[in-house]
Amino acid sequence: MKVRIVGLITFTALVALSIIVALIVLSNNTLPSQAGRPAPFIWKDQPELATAQNSEGSFSIRVMMIKPQKMLWFYAMKSAYNDIPDVTAIALNKLSGIKSDKQPTVDKTQELGKLGDFRVGVIHLSYTSQVGQVISVQVAPFAGAKQKWEVSPVVQVNEIEQPYTWIIPFFDKATIVGTADSSIGDTNYFRFQLAGQSESPGNTLFLNIGPQMAVLPLSQAQYRAAVPKMASPQPNLKGEKTFTPAPMNPNG
Repeated sequence: MKVRIVGLITFTALVALSIIVALIVLSNNTLPSQAGRPAPFIWKDQPELATAQNSEGSFSIRVMMIKPQKMLWFYAMKSAYNDIPDVTAIALNKLSGIKSDKQPTVDKTQELGKLGDFRVGVIHLSYTSQVGQVISVQVAPFAGAKQKWEVSPVVQVNEIEQPYTWIIPFFDKATIVGTADSSIGDTNYFRFQLAGQSESPGNTLFLNIGPQMAVLPLSQAQYRAAVPKMASPQPNLKGEKTFTPAPMNPNG
């Protein structure tokens, strides 16, 4: 009887130890240093609010790249005007509709090129982590324009506790498709392309996004030297989120 009791106690202890080890391993695998792991659920996309139209044309967010305190909003704009759009940002609490305590700021708006009838660019934005905030931008085709587009593509649903990078694509029937091809170290490579067209300098924009979120246009040759074509994922036009968020270097 004593032997059986000791054996049972030993077996129970081993099972408990195994569970503890498994939990430790699982916990470690969710840290930012574990490459390829999905980022925590912090941002909920709102694709129905990522596009706006009025008498001046249309404006849509194609891809967002988010790090703690910094965002890149890649857009496609169709308008008769050639000015750099005038952009302002605002954060509201989703439940109350009241302005959040700390407001985002637009650092700059960068034009990247033209694809067909669309002008592609990126809004560089600084923000403060606040659970429940909806970050919106109001965009005028030129300074002083009465007609403005407003888009609110994401809401923050949880606090940011780890220095990840989130990449959020927006797919619909738009003419411009954004693809995140690769993350190499702290550098990301994006393409923006006319839907249904083969890749070429005339209908594709090639971009390098550095560790400090500086966006640099590349030639097709420069881009493919860094990102071989066979390794490129195809954009999913059904609206599924196929991009894998890449863990961010805490020092980046």
